This record gives sequence, C-alpha cells and structure tokens, in this order.
Amino acid sequence: IKGNNNTVTGNSQAGITTAAGQTLHITDTKFTGFLSDYRGGAIYNKGSMDTVSGEFSNNRVVSSSTDSYAKGGGAIYSEGNITSITADFINNSASASAVYSGASGGAIYLSGEYNNHIQVNNIGTSSDYVTFSGNTANFTAGAIAVSSTDVNEIYANFYDNAVIINRVDGPSGYGGAMTVSNSEVGLISGDFKRNYISSVADLYGRRVASLHRMPGLGLDDEITYIDSYEVIFEALKRGEYEFVICPIQVGDAFLEKLQIHDVHPSYAVTHVFGS
Repeated sequence: IKGNNNTVTGNSQAGITTAAGQTLHITDTKFTGFLSDYRGGAIYNKGSMDTVSGEFSNNRVVSSSTDSYAKGGGAIYSEGNITSITADFINNSASASAVYSGASGGAIYLSGEYNNHIQVNNIGTSSDYVTFSGNTANFTAGAIAVSSTDVNEIYANFYDNAVIINRVDGPSGYGGAMTVSNSEVGLISGDFKRNYISSVADLYGRRVASLHRMPGLGLDDEITYIDSYEVIFEALKRGEYEFVICPIQVGDAFLEKLQIHDVHPSYAVTHVFGS
C-alpha cells in the first residue's frame, strides 16, 4: 500500500487482515477511524509486515470478549514478524466492553504466543523518532504491549498515554506507556512524559522520592527518602526523580511554587506525582 500521505478512513469498520504467508507493505499512509470488535482496529497481521510508515489515529478495538484479559491493539495487532515501523500513533484505543474484562495495547499489541516468539527489528529509528500520543487501554499498556516478542530497537516519544480501568474485579492495570512480558527489547530511546500510571507496580524500577517511609509497598529499592519536600520537588524538576509520593495538597502547592509544568498527579494511584 503506497498512500502518498493520503488518508484511508475506516468509517467504524475493521481494517486489513493479512493471512499466514502473506507480507504487508505500508508506506506513507494514514489510517483513521477503523474499529474492530476483536483484534487490531486498522491491521490484524497473521503473516509478516515489512515497512510500516505513515500515521495511525483514532482507531479502536472494542472487544466483545468476556475473558478477563482480551487482547487489543487499537491500531495494529500482530502475530507475525515486522521489519520496521516508522509511523506515528495518535489517540488509538483498546478496550473490552464487558465489565469484568479489559484490553491491552492502545496503539500496538505484539503477540508471539502463537508462533513461539516473533521478531520486530525496529520501531522508529535513531534519525526518525516516532510518536505515541494520547493512546489508551482499559487493562494494560496504554501505547504498546510487547508479549513473547523480541524487539531490537525502539526510538519513540511517549506522551499522554494512559491505562483507564473499568474492571470491577481482578488486578489493577499498569503500563501507562508500555508493557514487556516474556520478551527482550534491545534498546529503548526517547521521552516518556505524562504516561499515567494505574498501580503501584508501575513504580518498580523507577526513580522515586518520598519524605515518609512507605512500608508494605515492596519499593525499598526504588524510593529515596529525603527530609524536605522542597528539595524533593526541586530534584523532580531537574529530572533526578521520575515520581514523588506525597499528599496531593503538598504536591499541588510545590508544583505552583516552583513553576513545574510537566508533572501531574496520577489518575489512579493516590499521592503519586510524576511526569
């Protein structure tokens, strides 16, 4: 498919499905407005994909599955190998309509479970970073879910992606920008800003500061304890920490006092501020 920067509109219908043994090439094509009730709003790939360039915006999966964990991929769901993705992903979403269910991968779901791992060479390049912005899922991975997939390189900027929970039982969601499970990612480079966390689990392995001890969270290796909120928020402003745990009123006051603009309270985890 050679789009010459033209737009293909889905009109709330499912998009392209590639069968095993087929190879899909997409260059300079904009996909918008596609809707699937299963997987992959714009593209469901069971074969392989070579070059994928252009833009995917406002594509959706609204799964009718009643499973507790429905796979999504608001723009792309792939069970096959991909050579290169150099497209931007804007305002795509994955959700499940049943109240006990949830979907993952607001923009992309890479799923190697059926093919004993799949391979993705690159998402973005060192000279052409791609953008994931405003993508959402209602279980995990607001932008990208990587499962049983080996990805060589990711060069991407992640802004304003989120997991928004509507489940009435089961575990909380996680991975405002991305989740990686049973997979290897060789390199990740880019900005992560305002990708909202949904559970304490998203603080594991991050740079976190707090004034008070937080027993029982399992975050002893992540939290640095500092005896001044002003010092903590100044360090947050400089980028030394990614998240601060503090009362909401305190956080709001220091954001205003120190004129910190790219930090926000978490939507789903009480008393956490981060960028």
